[in-house]
Amino acid sequence: MTRIRIGQRWKREPSASPLDSIALELDGVNLLSGAVEEPLAEVIPALVEAVAALHVGARRMAQVSLTDAHLELVLRRVGPDIELSVASLARPAQLLRPPIKVDTEELTKATRQSGQRFLQDV
Repeated sequence: MTRIRIGQRWKREPSASPLDSIALELDGVNLLSGAVEEPLAEVIPALVEAVAALHVGARRMAQVSLTDAHLELVLRRVGPDIELSVASLARPAQLLRPPIKVDTEELTKATRQSGQRFLQDV
């Protein structure tokens, strides 16, 4: 099961731009651990755009920057799947996980749902 979870603290502690955690969970394992105070108004649209472009075949690769956590989520279309990699840009830069293949339709659905929920809450 693929889920994208967005923290709720930003609703209780409003700021000019919502900052909170974001998680990309695959079967209960968060691939983005450490992403606890990200600019959601930048990260959520970037994720939606990246996954949508891969889904329709407009691009073969995409990335989403998680600047506060110094992480890069790298997405690559591989046949009917999307391959996910997470790289840490903190010194020393390293690949945190080997690439993981996820069903394109499942990731697209999870991304769409989290994007819609975020828009409703904003």
